[in-house]
Amino acid sequence: MVVGRMARQRNPLEPLTGIARISSWFVYVFALLGIMLVLFGPGGLVSGPGLRTTCVDSAGSLSVTGGTGFPLKPGARLSGASAEACLDHASTGVWLSGFADRWIWYLWAAGALALLLRFLRGAALKGPYDQAVPGRLAALGWYLPVAAAVVAAVAATARSTLLGAAFESPASWTSLWAGAFPLWSAFAGAAALTFARILRIGVRMHEDLEGTV
Repeated sequence: MVVGRMARQRNPLEPLTGIARISSWFVYVFALLGIMLVLFGPGGLVSGPGLRTTCVDSAGSLSVTGGTGFPLKPGARLSGASAEACLDHASTGVWLSGFADRWIWYLWAAGALALLLRFLRGAALKGPYDQAVPGRLAALGWYLPVAAAVVAAVAATARSTLLGAAFESPASWTSLWAGAFPLWSAFAGAAALTFARILRIGVRMHEDLEGTV
């Protein structure tokens, strides 16, 4: 009876293992969807208006930076009734800025998901008291705000370049960066670092307990 009960006892890490397994499939699916979106999505490389046509959504961007009138530069046009400004014959730098403005946050999210999956797999396979597990969670905690600040800087530079190529009014890089940086990433990173510290304390206590036994 005791053996039967032990055989039926669930692994306490089984929910974590299932999360890691499901998350791995989500990574594959999202990677495939991301590639399809870049190629065939709205403004994609294949289905978009053209490889050299670059557009930027200027709604709110110039008003925040203090521009008035928003006169278009020669070669730029407004897309329909929206605030999206397009350049049909963009230079390589402007085209790369448009690509970064549209997709760079997806790359940041993919990196965060990969680090989360790395932590979950390590905790599921090696156990919560393995020395590498807190370090993996801490890596995610540092990545969220630091990488977000860097990506926001790149996104602000890209949007500033796009707005400068389409409009006569200058765009403030600082305002664009402040608007792009997600404040929640700082709180999420702090929470992950706090739990990583708690896990480190648990690892030390577990090692001390094993040493005494």
